[in-house]
Amino acid sequence: MAFSTSSAFLGAYMGAFCSVGDCPREYTRVGIGAQYTHLQHSHTKQTHSDIYAGYLNLEGGIATKNNRAQFVLSAKLGAGKQNPALLSPQFVREGVALFGEIRPKVGVNLATKNIPLYLNLAYTFEAYTSRKKGSGGYSYLFHYLGGELDGAIPLGKRVALQYSVGYDWLFYGGYGFGKDSALSAFALKGEAYSASVGASYFYSEQMEYYLKIIFRYQNLGASKISSEGLGMPPLTNAIGMLEMGIGF
Repeated sequence: MAFSTSSAFLGAYMGAFCSVGDCPREYTRVGIGAQYTHLQHSHTKQTHSDIYAGYLNLEGGIATKNNRAQFVLSAKLGAGKQNPALLSPQFVREGVALFGEIRPKVGVNLATKNIPLYLNLAYTFEAYTSRKKGSGGYSYLFHYLGGELDGAIPLGKRVALQYSVGYDWLFYGGYGFGKDSALSAFALKGEAYSASVGASYFYSEQMEYYLKIIFRYQNLGASKISSEGLGMPPLTNAIGMLEMGIGF
């Protein structure tokens, strides 16, 4: 569900403050965010559920000399409230939902050192659960492979515009329902589109503040039926996030 930044921001920072030979090429970011998720049936367009949540995002990255290549690892952990619609399946219960994501990516810079544009190859592991002992609910585990463009444009000595667009293919995943601990085999139909835009302010050579808006759209195929006779219909999932944090 989340999404990334890159050493591109560090690249813009490098261009503003120091020469290539003296610049650090590693960074860490810590952010918090608010997230809204709207799920609906792909065919009938009926609302499935809405989720209001908050999350913590941790990220670290490293870029080679002259920002020609980068590696970024991000991890997200969040919690929120799930509100099912009147016509939601019986296993969609109102209550607390927990979710997490791990996303490593590696990329090459298609542009310049000071105005970088990275083409990345990314893997994403995404997990979610609303299950509680004796109260139903459901959970899922998804695995994605995808591509992403992310970059930065300096807007002066201390400010940089940041942006990204990406596509992910769901190659494996499954749902679990109620007391059934096993995951139902997931129909191998799924994809996700993502985009983000934001800005970084470099308070000093060692610290930045950032703010960004993130959007993600998932198109998920129907699951197979579980051993308890339950299954998830095909869903579209629209996710909006507002994140802020610091980098160092």
